[in-house]
Amino acid sequence: MRMKIIGNKNALHTPEFHKKKLRERYIRITVGVLILIVVIGAPIFFLKQERFLISTIQIQGNEITKSEELENIIRGHISGNYLWLIPRSSVLLYPNNKIKSDILRQVPRLISINLSLTDSRTLLVTILERKPFALYCVHEMQCFFLDQTGYIFSEAPAFSGGVYMIYSTVPVLEAPLRQNLIPVNDFVALASFIKSLNILNLEPQNLLIQDNAYHLTFLGGGTLIWKVGDNLENVFSRLESFLTGVVLTKEKKTLSDILYIDMRFGNKVRYNFK
Repeated sequence: MRMKIIGNKNALHTPEFHKKKLRERYIRITVGVLILIVVIGAPIFFLKQERFLISTIQIQGNEITKSEELENIIRGHISGNYLWLIPRSSVLLYPNNKIKSDILRQVPRLISINLSLTDSRTLLVTILERKPFALYCVHEMQCFFLDQTGYIFSEAPAFSGGVYMIYSTVPVLEAPLRQNLIPVNDFVALASFIKSLNILNLEPQNLLIQDNAYHLTFLGGGTLIWKVGDNLENVFSRLESFLTGVVLTKEKKTLSDILYIDMRFGNKVRYNFK
C-alpha cells in the first residue's frame, strides 16, 4: 500500500502532523480572541460599575442661576453611552470640557465654570456669575443687564429701572444678549467717568449713544453731550470749569436749571437753560 505524503519542497508531513498543526493554530487563535475579549471587556466591565458612574450633581456659587438649569445641561451630556457600550457618566470619561463650553454658551450670565469630583459618584459644579452693573434698554419694557465690562448677559425684570444706570442706543442693538455694548476698555473708562461726576454734585441717570455722541442725562433733567472718542479727562475738566465759572452766577441759575451742555464743538461749550 502506498502512503500519501503532504508537504512542500522543504519538508514532508503526514496527515496526522498536518492535523496537529491545524489544532495548534486553532488553539492560538482561540487564546488570542479570549485575551482580546479580556483586554477589551475588562475595562468596559470596570467602567460600567455603578460605583464609578456619576449619579449626583452639586451646584455651588449660584445666586441667580437655577441649579436645575445647569443640571439639565450636564445630564444631557452624561446620559447614554459611547459606542453603545461605555457609559458617558463614567468618572473617567465624562466630557468635562464639552460640558463647560456648552454651559458657558447657553448661560451667558456665567463668567466661569469648574467641574470636579468629590467622590466616585458626585460631580461638583462651581460657577462664577456676572454681577448686574447697569441696564441696556431697547425700550421701557425691555431691558438687559450689563456687567462691569459692558457685556449684555441677561434679561432684566421690569422693576430694575431706577436701581441701575441705564444705557441705550440709536439704533438699538439687534439680539443684544451676548454682545458688548461698546469695546470693553471704552466701557470701563466711560463708567469710571460717569461715576466721577458725583464729585461735581451731578447724578447721572441715563446714557444715550447716538450719532457718534454720548448724551448723558442727570437726575432732575439736563443733558451733557460730547463726542465718542473725546478725551474724558478733558471733558471732565471743561465741565468742571463751566459749572464753577461765571456762567451760572451771571445767569442766576443753578444746576437744575440747565437744559443741556454740548461739548461737541472744539473748545466751545454750548448750553441752554430750561
